[in-house]
Amino acid sequence: MDLSNEAAADLALIEHSLRWTEGFSDWTPQALKQLAAGSRLARHPRRELVASDALPPRQTLAVVTGQLMVRTIASEGTRYAVGLVGAGTVLATGRLQLGGSPALEFHAHSDATTIHIPTALLTGLLDSEPQRWRPMLLMLLRQQRDLSASLMDRALGGTRQRIAATVDRLASTYGLSEGADGSLRLRLSQEDLADLLQVSRQTVNRELRALAGNGVLAADYNSLKILDRPALQFVARHGRSPDERRRADL
Repeated sequence: MDLSNEAAADLALIEHSLRWTEGFSDWTPQALKQLAAGSRLARHPRRELVASDALPPRQTLAVVTGQLMVRTIASEGTRYAVGLVGAGTVLATGRLQLGGSPALEFHAHSDATTIHIPTALLTGLLDSEPQRWRPMLLMLLRQQRDLSASLMDRALGGTRQRIAATVDRLASTYGLSEGADGSLRLRLSQEDLADLLQVSRQTVNRELRALAGNGVLAADYNSLKILDRPALQFVARHGRSPDERRRADL
């Protein structure tokens, strides 16, 4: 494919992807064309830095395929994972100048395709037709609610309960069905899970082995296979599997 054909294909993919993104669903074709013309498509291999508040320019990301790991950058430079986001998510870079607000950076958790939109272009088009702000704000509020719920999952309860709640929530969005047995495959390494929960990889390994021993899930290389979703949700609520609870009640 020559450069002109590749650019045309990228432009078409940008328009198509934005049209199916919640916050842009009411935009006219003309407005989407204008937004797409000023944006660029980027493809990122796993673990590549996609964008950072610490680096110009100020831009808005729309995730087309794959997943991004979101990390905060503390004042001393330490990075903490705060969430995993996937296709349909819209993220802004360039933090507000509020005292001490942490910067964010976004890495490709898997191979990912993203749209990079100049934030000034996006806000200008939103301001030109103020009714466009409502679906955009509703989408951003929903995303913020989901991220807050995810953070609560990782903050409350014992380690096993937090692991189960985190895996269950991520599986709801990113799990892939496998076969007629109802199992789900989630691409998430033990290292990634430890990063999200701010615990050691050894701790995650121990708790996953306990869950595997109770038939809840199986841990494979860089992924988890959820074998019994109701049991996983039971652990997320109670901190132990139904079998463990029955044995304790005997």
